[in-house]
Amino acid sequence: MQIQHNLPAKNSYRNLVKNRKGMAENLEKLSSGFRINRAADDASGLAISEDMRERIRGLDQGLNNIDDGISFIETADGAMDEVTKMLQRINKLSIQAVNGTYHDDAREDIQLEINELKKEIQRISEETTFNDIPVFQSKIEEPKEVVIKSYTHQLPSWLKDQCSAQMAAGNVTDGGYTQDSTPYFVREVSSTPATYEYYGPDEKYAGDSSYTYLGQWTPELNDNLSAVIDFSGLITKYDGSGTATAQDLYRDIYSLLGTSIAAACATCMDSRVAHPIFYGVAFYGSAVDPDSGLVREYSKDDMRYSTTFYASNNVSVTGNTIDLGKLTLSDDSDTTILGYLDYLKSSNADPATLADAAKTIANRLYEKTYEKLSDYVKATDHYNRLLNMNTDGETPAFAIYDYRDNTSLSPAPSSVQLFTSTSGKYKEYPDNRSDLGKLWIQCSSVQDDRVAIDQVNLGLRALGIEDYDITRYEATSTPVYSPESVAAQNDPNNYVETVHKYTHPVIVGTTTNSNGETINITEPRENSYTTRDYVGPPLTITGYSETKTYAPSSISDITDAIDKVSGYRAILGAKQNRLEHSRSNDEIMNENITASESRIRDTDMAKEIAAFTKNNILSEAAQAMLSQANQTGQGVLSLLR
Repeated sequence: MQIQHNLPAKNSYRNLVKNRKGMAENLEKLSSGFRINRAADDASGLAISEDMRERIRGLDQGLNNIDDGISFIETADGAMDEVTKMLQRINKLSIQAVNGTYHDDAREDIQLEINELKKEIQRISEETTFNDIPVFQSKIEEPKEVVIKSYTHQLPSWLKDQCSAQMAAGNVTDGGYTQDSTPYFVREVSSTPATYEYYGPDEKYAGDSSYTYLGQWTPELNDNLSAVIDFSGLITKYDGSGTATAQDLYRDIYSLLGTSIAAACATCMDSRVAHPIFYGVAFYGSAVDPDSGLVREYSKDDMRYSTTFYASNNVSVTGNTIDLGKLTLSDDSDTTILGYLDYLKSSNADPATLADAAKTIANRLYEKTYEKLSDYVKATDHYNRLLNMNTDGETPAFAIYDYRDNTSLSPAPSSVQLFTSTSGKYKEYPDNRSDLGKLWIQCSSVQDDRVAIDQVNLGLRALGIEDYDITRYEATSTPVYSPESVAAQNDPNNYVETVHKYTHPVIVGTTTNSNGETINITEPRENSYTTRDYVGPPLTITGYSETKTYAPSSISDITDAIDKVSGYRAILGAKQNRLEHSRSNDEIMNENITASESRIRDTDMAKEIAAFTKNNILSEAAQAMLSQANQTGQGVLSLLR
């Protein structure tokens, strides 16, 4: 028997402390209603719960914000309803005033009422507020001038870096591609007299002693001068990873505006070719600049390929062009590429969506570029050909190649430069859309989770009725000539007639070229028109006669104003419906996130009471056992007696 260490008492005491601690925790959870009262209760659960609480509180405030936004719209709609009624009244008064049974005094009285209604419309547009915030815009700036600027652009790097820098042998080396075996290659042997050698699928010039047939031309494609145009750089850049945004994708596509890619026919590099051919495609059109927010318009008539091929150092791009501003996602779609990218920006598209969009756009650009160049190459029937390299549907690329073996020329060109620089002019349109403003409704704690409400301009000037007047007259001045001048004007000898001749082409038949395509045959035809000019003595004006004509403002101005207000109401009505749907969605999110947070944070009362009862019983038992353990030492005293 030991008395220095009472191990049963220590064990009972340890269990008593543990049970009382558990009972204290049970009491804390039962009294607070929370399962987590400190980080130690559930560290990860606390972190998740706090994130959810932040989201819930943001949604709670977002619901209040949405309600305020709906009230804002209803305030604007009520004001516009009154404006519409006043415009309808002005419309009725205007129809009444232009009736021929009213004299000028009556029209003046009608105009007085119209003026008062106009003043009230202007007052509503300026004084209607919500929480001291103007509901409508009332300021219109003077329209700014359109700016015309010169530029020189390079192809964007995502395209230029993927394309060949020049046409050269070996650019197309694999894939089992087969070149076109149907073209004719004609080479001048001598100019005095003119004699030629030619290759082709058959003897096209049989019977012409000036031409010598050398057989079919079948060089290997790998030996030909070729260049690859590859749009897959866009797909590589937006592969679903990284932090690229829809704004970045928009900027990359916008950077194509005003650019081009082109190459000279390799055969044309030979000095003996009389009519050189230049191949290329250019991107023109208009779009909103992603940095300035202004609309830029690139006209194909002002664009030039910047080359060293011609002495003028530039070639007009007119002919092979793509209107990038209007280019749709497919031939069957009405959605433009840039319009779709605007949607992706507004919806904060995720990386996976951007990857799909980049692939769709890259394939569409490849498709239209190949189509434009292919049509041009077929029409010219020259020495270059196009090769579709997108055989797997995953490689938006094609090659331009010269179908001859380049060793057939002397001296043979070893390469032909591709031209990726474009010069021209663009118009920059200032932002004159001051009839619409923005008021943002924050729908939750997420930064971009917001809805824009348009603040329209209901001012008289914005509605186009600032100077509306139904009492207006217009005076017309007619010159009065002297009797001698009147006689001179009536004398046919004082006039000379001039016949102007011109020619125009007329289709007189058709023929078929070497590709089997039908071509129109035209002949010039002459036509003429006659002008008659006064050449008599100078005319003398003795005065002017004035005629006053009733010319009130057009009633259509009021109709247009009514349509404009109705359009504004439709815009705001659509926004209100959107906000109401947004509110319902926020309520559903709030409910479900709250339920999830409750499962993490709140106490399960039944479970906790059961645990408390258990710990209470165990605590009392441990206390009793501690008392019993403390009595075991008393047995030692009996041994000392």
